[in-house]
Amino acid sequence: MVVHDRAITNALSYVLTLGITTLLITGLTVGAANMLENQQRDATREELETIGNRLASEVTRVDTLAQQGGAATVSVSQPSRVTGDRYSISLLHGASVCSGGRLAASVDTCLRLTSIDSEITIRVPIRNESKVSLAVADEGTFQLRANATNTTGGSEVASQDLSSRIGVGEDVSRDTLSLVGGVGNRPPVASFDFEPASPWSRQPVTFNASDSFDPDGSVTEYRWDWDGDGAVDQVTTDPTATHTFSNGGGYNVTLTVEDDESANTPRSQFIDVSGLEYNRDMTAVGSDDATITFTVTNNAGREVEITHVLVDPADGSIDSIDGGNEIDIDADDQDGELDDSFALYDSGRIVELDDSATLSDGSTATIEIGDFEDSTAVNMNGKRVRIGLKYNIGGRTNSTRFEDVV
Repeated sequence: MVVHDRAITNALSYVLTLGITTLLITGLTVGAANMLENQQRDATREELETIGNRLASEVTRVDTLAQQGGAATVSVSQPSRVTGDRYSISLLHGASVCSGGRLAASVDTCLRLTSIDSEITIRVPIRNESKVSLAVADEGTFQLRANATNTTGGSEVASQDLSSRIGVGEDVSRDTLSLVGGVGNRPPVASFDFEPASPWSRQPVTFNASDSFDPDGSVTEYRWDWDGDGAVDQVTTDPTATHTFSNGGGYNVTLTVEDDESANTPRSQFIDVSGLEYNRDMTAVGSDDATITFTVTNNAGREVEITHVLVDPADGSIDSIDGGNEIDIDADDQDGELDDSFALYDSGRIVELDDSATLSDGSTATIEIGDFEDSTAVNMNGKRVRIGLKYNIGGRTNSTRFEDVV
């Protein structure tokens, strides 16, 4: 009997070829992944070094200014992320934390930059003759300060960790440096926020300027210009103030803070005040009190058209709205309605009206929403509900949002 080895040899060669090919593909895949990871780490390190060197040059700058007259402050903005990662910045003193790696053992003042996600850390040496500190000035900005009254040569540096919130852009090469102060008195830094963030007309809005400060003294006065016309409408010595806008529209609110040496700094923010005003009259109606009703008044100065409604009960067990007219808007000009029942999610539900509602300036509309249900109708008395009304006005979209207890 003759044994033919050719078929066995061919099969064996095929199996070996598959195995070798698999090993090659696996090796290439792993190698490519490692190469991409190494490239990303190299890019992260390069961006951190770019930011660190720029900051180091600014430390030298503020140190030189201080040597000329005793005190100086430079305001610096930096990117918020490097290659998509968050990072922190610390200004450190001491050879134990600064030396090592690329830095000589004699280096005792440095910037330390660390990528939070990839855990890459770089250190950049700094030479200074003044006492230097690092402080947050405002969102997206921090301040380098130097005081030449303590010229001990490389004197201790205040250490403060700066998270990625201290960034205003993604472009590492972007130059957003600005000189805040120089020799002599340094002007104050103005900052404020307001609540609610989306107010409606005749709703009290609280403005808080507590984050304003003076780098070399104290803030003595807060001047508020509510409509951006350049005229001061209210002056306070307290950082908080309350204002009510009579009509809807856009307002450029300007705060000017003054320090104890009469230096002042302005800061403006745009606030969009909705002209569709909730009248604080939410109640439960119907045979089982499962429907809520309330009114809104148009103080926008022109006609508005309500197109969408947000419904969000705080009680998470309420999962749907059903009934005759699920949403009914009784307006003087044109009524609006939604006849279909709909489910409610944990964050509420925005629904588009089948028929929008048009309100002329100064008119009031009555809105009914219901019935609220879990497995059966829910008595809404005592329930907290968040409502939003989206409307068109003069070719643009605006909204009114409010929350109340039925």
